[in-house]
Amino acid sequence: MKFNGQGIKARYWKFERICGDISFGMLQFFGVAPFIPYNTTKGLLLSRDQQEAPHLTSYKGSEVNTILPISISISKEYDETRDNKLLPTYDNTFAENTLEGLLDDTAEYGVCCRGGTLIVNFEHIHFFKYFEYYTHCLYDGADQEYYFSDVKIFYKIRPNEPWIPFHKKIENSKRYPYLNRFEIVDSPTGFKARYWRASPFHP
Repeated sequence: MKFNGQGIKARYWKFERICGDISFGMLQFFGVAPFIPYNTTKGLLLSRDQQEAPHLTSYKGSEVNTILPISISISKEYDETRDNKLLPTYDNTFAENTLEGLLDDTAEYGVCCRGGTLIVNFEHIHFFKYFEYYTHCLYDGADQEYYFSDVKIFYKIRPNEPWIPFHKKIENSKRYPYLNRFEIVDSPTGFKARYWRASPFHP
């Protein structure tokens, strides 16, 4: 899924469904940023050569790489300014609900947001290009598609500003092992944001 134009300035992103749950088997945001190695529940996702690449070549300022969030929050509260915590009830039932699980590309881990809100937080404002995700393979095929279709997306830059509705939504998702891709913007400058949010209800 691509965003047209010169990109959008933002820091937070929000995903919303009219009703029901949201679940990711994997979610990775990509944008204009230097390469940074990262860990998943299965270990380092990238090869040693890829990990060493940023130390061997200088950053060109136009490379598209994975942008790592600093935290994810799950809550049934719509007020994201509250101290929202991950819900430990779901940790062993459906998903790990950790950053390592969210980044893992096996879809065996991830995040399950049952009737609540998922917020992905980044430490800095970034220029996003697209994100890729798997539906959660712990569900059967029909539920995989159901739990990530008709999803509204919101974003913002500052923590205290209102969520800004994105101009398009995720209509349908294909079941694992299909790698779904949501194009944020078809622009070399990227889409400026810091926070992303997914919720099955209107705020």
